[in-house]
Amino acid sequence: MVTAGINSGFLKQTTDVGNISEAKVLTLLMELGYKVSIPFGNGCSYDYVADDGAKLLRVQVKTGRLRQGCVHFAAWSHNGSRGSHHKKRYTTRADIFAVYCPDNSKLYLVPVEDVALEGRLRIDAPRNGMVKRIRWAAPYEVANPIAQSSSLGRRFKSD
Repeated sequence: MVTAGINSGFLKQTTDVGNISEAKVLTLLMELGYKVSIPFGNGCSYDYVADDGAKLLRVQVKTGRLRQGCVHFAAWSHNGSRGSHHKKRYTTRADIFAVYCPDNSKLYLVPVEDVALEGRLRIDAPRNGMVKRIRWAAPYEVANPIAQSSSLGRRFKSD
């Protein structure tokens, strides 16, 4: 499958888009002061382990897409073969989603327990004016990694 290139005029394969998201997240976690480990093999339900010296966080990287004022990302994995897909939540398999959205070049760190199967982070106010039960993107956005490094560990404690 081919999709539009990230912040460019050329096309990229979907695996390239995912690899770019993973690279952006890896860089961010390191800038935040985490030691990052990459699991061996393809059997893990997370992409990275982030170590702050006191705690390990299982990080699942997702690529977000900006649609209708929201960053959308799949908060599930699927297993099965053609014609038979089963969506599986990350509830017990990862601690945070690290979502890179190439449409706005922003990174979001979202605790897994904050989302169900469809991850949505609202950027723009809805046109109908209803704001109840909206998950706004701003609290999850990592704008300045150095400034947020001390607060990140507190946000994702799961003692």
